[in-house]
Amino acid sequence: MPKVLIASLGGTPDPVVKSIETHKPDYLYFFSSQESNTKEYPNVKKRLDELGMSPKMESVIVDDVNDLVHCYEKASELTHKIEKRGIPPEDVIVDYTGGTKTMSAALILATITKFTKFSYVGGKERTKEGLGVVISGTEEIKTALSPWQVLLVEERKKIALFFNGYQFSAAKNLTDRLAGNLTGVDKALFECLSNLIEGYRLWDSFNHNEAIKTLGPAVKRLADYLHLKPDPVLRDFSESVKLNLGFLQTIKEKKEAMVFDLIHNAKRRSQEGKYDDASARLYRALEMIGQIEFEKQFQCSTSDVKIEKLPQSLRDEMRRRHTAPDGRVKIPLYDVFVTLKESGNGLGASFFERGEEMERILYARNGSILAHGCDPISEETFKRLSSIVENFITHTGADEKVTFPKLLWE
Repeated sequence: MPKVLIASLGGTPDPVVKSIETHKPDYLYFFSSQESNTKEYPNVKKRLDELGMSPKMESVIVDDVNDLVHCYEKASELTHKIEKRGIPPEDVIVDYTGGTKTMSAALILATITKFTKFSYVGGKERTKEGLGVVISGTEEIKTALSPWQVLLVEERKKIALFFNGYQFSAAKNLTDRLAGNLTGVDKALFECLSNLIEGYRLWDSFNHNEAIKTLGPAVKRLADYLHLKPDPVLRDFSESVKLNLGFLQTIKEKKEAMVFDLIHNAKRRSQEGKYDDASARLYRALEMIGQIEFEKQFQCSTSDVKIEKLPQSLRDEMRRRHTAPDGRVKIPLYDVFVTLKESGNGLGASFFERGEEMERILYARNGSILAHGCDPISEETFKRLSSIVENFITHTGADEKVTFPKLLWE
């Protein structure tokens, strides 16, 4: 049985007494007008004494029973009192029978996202040929799950909007809240979706290993859910997740896969209007493309260059300019492509075919706040850099599509 009953109090004690008698709460919170609190509260207390019931009682008083905003604020005050007691939402039931229609509406609005059980006292017989109040002694308790079930469609749209816009933390917070207000298979679904969303958050943060650990079990659980309750939107989403997992696995095996991941991460940041973030990722992708090609060409890394493997014409210069304190030769992006070009490598030649444009773009990137300056990167600069990087990755012959799935709930 619930530990707490919230009950709106109207002009007669019978419905609320029936609700208290049925639910047997330890704590009873009345949502009441001043008039009802003065006239009916004593009657309710008397009836409870006669029934041998003594829950701890408290009232929140509404000053204007027809002002929805005021009633909502007062109902919210009541929910805060319960939350401060640390009582779990599943131990609370909300009875919205009494009071004005405005009070009932406000009570539901204030509690719908907080608690999971709702109650209404109806009756088999009413006065005024069935249009008036319930006749005493004919009351019936109608208990239902949270109206979240009704609002689920709108909440799913919000989750989809957040997820599709790469706002993974916001999507997960809403999904967790839904899971906390649902039961059974639906609860299991949203718990599973929460894990899937977290997996994509981890991936978007380049935490690939943890993303795999999170997405793998979650997509299997989603398959179990779809077996019980088919959903074409989630079925397509599930298939996309499986394809993404396959790509994630390749990151461990192929450096080129990481390049594609950087490029698509940059595209996601650009869709958010974060061109400095996006350009920083593209710069790293360009650098990585050069490093991969350099290793293929010279059988050593750019962070530990074997000078004897470089073209004879560049050995002294690279040793002089790029010898680190630890004695190793470490070559930066621009000179990586210089050495590739000098050795006759096509990728190096391609880099310098767009020499002036490349210099302008790299100058803008180096002047950005995420590099060495304070100037923001423009959308145009990002697009030019993106075109160059994608041209280079095409030159390698690799082709990986790393598109995050979309939740198409409408």
